[in-house]
Amino acid sequence: MKISFIVIALLLFATTVAVAGGRWPWRRRVNQNVETFHITAHKNTPLELWPAEPDAPMHVESVRFADAFNRLCHTTGERISRYTDWVLEDAKTFQVDPFLLAALIYDQSQCRPIAEKRYLNRGLYSLTHFNPAMHAGSVHKNVYTYYTKEDGEFQRHELQLAVPLNKWKAANPRDNIYLAAATLSIAAQQFSMLQQEFVWHPYRHYVSNWIFGDWVKNPEPENRILTARRRIIAYYNKTESAAAGIYNGTALVSPLDGVPRLVIDYFQNKRGNKDGYGHRGIDIDGAVGEPVRAIADGRVVFAGMDMPGGGEHKLLTVEEAAQLEPNDLPQGGGFYVAVNHGNDFGTIYMHLHSYYVTYNQEVKAGDIIGTLGQSGSKKSGPHLHIEFRQEDQRVDPAVYMDAVLVNPYKDKKRKKR
Repeated sequence: MKISFIVIALLLFATTVAVAGGRWPWRRRVNQNVETFHITAHKNTPLELWPAEPDAPMHVESVRFADAFNRLCHTTGERISRYTDWVLEDAKTFQVDPFLLAALIYDQSQCRPIAEKRYLNRGLYSLTHFNPAMHAGSVHKNVYTYYTKEDGEFQRHELQLAVPLNKWKAANPRDNIYLAAATLSIAAQQFSMLQQEFVWHPYRHYVSNWIFGDWVKNPEPENRILTARRRIIAYYNKTESAAAGIYNGTALVSPLDGVPRLVIDYFQNKRGNKDGYGHRGIDIDGAVGEPVRAIADGRVVFAGMDMPGGGEHKLLTVEEAAQLEPNDLPQGGGFYVAVNHGNDFGTIYMHLHSYYVTYNQEVKAGDIIGTLGQSGSKKSGPHLHIEFRQEDQRVDPAVYMDAVLVNPYKDKKRKKR
């Protein structure tokens, strides 16, 4: 009996150490409920291809920030003004970047305070899809205990929370933003240590630790959030229409805001179909509902939907398209717009969630012609498929848009995965 008691005690001790994180003096934080769409493309993009992220404006004006936040969330209304007040207040309290906090809100919930049931079932709440269970082991009596490392030694820190960390507070939009800002500040302080202590996959930013916890499994969520951050900064600074390059004397602007943007599939990729035609354009990662812009002046020569069977296409007015559910469209290009820019040069924008232009309409470079989506391509996640056509020949858009792309396929050696 005595031996059995000792064995049980040792097993309990070993279990406690394992739960606490082994050689780390805290209980390991893990979020198993992270949503991703294009894991392979993000994992296969070397970190050095990403330029440094832009600095946030030093002095943030509330009205301008609210306007930029509204544009990011593609909405209007008083609630964004409230969110702005809360974001700026909590960002100041915890010394975190308000543009990052706003981008996190947008990426996780599209600025909708009520989490869908599938998120609630995963323990993710409100605007930031905050996961209280991930942090519960670090909080006692509203004090968040966390560690950094200096000179090889763990240093203990405590943060007094003004809001209890539980699912009821996490579900409240005001408290949700507060808890997100507080834990973002902790992730920022721990960033260097966590990159060294927990090695799973390379990543660039502490927001990955906020999303995943201690073990960062892939960089896709941080890339999405940092893209949203670049977008809201561009809206704040009114610099969203970025120059992309030149095609045969025609100046181009980026079709998407918040450059640079990640190429997730390249021109002429056979995608497993060795005997079929290659990819007719490039795919650029994006979020459902973000604006898609005309890359140059031109005239709309098609606005409608791709129909299956022999390359059929159906013109639709904006009103007719709005009556259809984008995700229910047949497999193919979905909603798309084609623009003739003159000199036999045209562009095509596919898998749109919606569009705002009609056949024969004149557009200017940078005009918003629609929103990004995944119509006709439900399984591949949201992205923009863009094609360049010179007369009847297809041309690689990436060659002429290099200034606004992060393109892991630019080096031919990276094409084979």
